[in-house]
Amino acid sequence: MFSSGMRPGEIIALTWNDIDFDKKQITVNKTITNGRVGLPKTATSVRKVDMLPLAEFTLQEQLKTTKKFKYVFVNSKGTNIYSHSFIGRKFNAVLDKSNIPHRPLYNLRHTFASHLLIQGEDITWISKNLGHTDISITMKHYIKYIKENEETRLAKIKKIGENFGIDIF
Repeated sequence: MFSSGMRPGEIIALTWNDIDFDKKQITVNKTITNGRVGLPKTATSVRKVDMLPLAEFTLQEQLKTTKKFKYVFVNSKGTNIYSHSFIGRKFNAVLDKSNIPHRPLYNLRHTFASHLLIQGEDITWISKNLGHTDISITMKHYIKYIKENEETRLAKIKKIGENFGIDIF
């Protein structure tokens, strides 16, 4: 989730057929809720997610463990995970070991989006990868996390001025 922006149910519904290492894309066309495979949240949630390097590395490592199974992430019996609450418990266990307070698993999706926004990535691309209908949804949910310091703000003003051919700094 941290390296793809996918929703928890979309993650546990991934099959190896959804992963294209050559094109560096993940096909999102299903979700799992309470053991049932169904369609994702909205029509725009059916999408191709660009596979960023960390996601690719993680999936390549996972391939070593679960390539013989249909699903990318499986339970101890080798079948699909029933609910994303399973990975939520695993997530909290990792947080415990790291002495980090518990937080919702969904925060990983928020972190993905807000980090890309902070880095100045194209909001249209971010919105598409998140499966949002349009950028207004991305802005509504994620722009509130973007805080910039005075130095960053002044650097932006200077850059805009330079783009207009004016440099008074």
